[in-house]
Amino acid sequence: MSEPIKTEKMMAIPRSTRNILLTLHIVTSVGWLGSVVAFLALAAVGVISQNELLVRASYIDMDIIGRFVIVPIACVSLVIGIIQALKSRWGLVRYYWVLVKFGLTVFATVVLITKVRIMERLSEAAVAGQILNNNLHHEKLEMIIHSGGGLVLLIIITVFSVYKPWGKTNL
Repeated sequence: MSEPIKTEKMMAIPRSTRNILLTLHIVTSVGWLGSVVAFLALAAVGVISQNELLVRASYIDMDIIGRFVIVPIACVSLVIGIIQALKSRWGLVRYYWVLVKFGLTVFATVVLITKVRIMERLSEAAVAGQILNNNLHHEKLEMIIHSGGGLVLLIIITVFSVYKPWGKTNL
């Protein structure tokens, strides 16, 4: 049987539960990061390529990856991260690095969810054969900018997880 982990102001949880939460958090976080890399590559192809079929496929794939992979995995990663923080010695507001990670993750998730409609609009235009329409240039660039920014943000969050900068808060 697993030995409970005890810390101040925290309910004891079995080590096996802690390890499961940690594993799930790592898997979902890495999945989020990897799917954003794929999304960014598709967004770049959509802007750079002159091949209409490739461009159309890119925006249809972006919509599928965005709505059915990135959004769900981001939400799961956020929820598991909160549970893990509340059940670990780090806490959610006990250390600055955890608090900053939490804030950045919430921000990234909210921005992601607000971009779903743009993904849908680009996919619909691709299906209708209207994706090469220059009226969508702003939306296409927005997908590159936001996915690139999201990737940088996820890397920063990962760095905080590894290096654990800053000390304790007074909360």
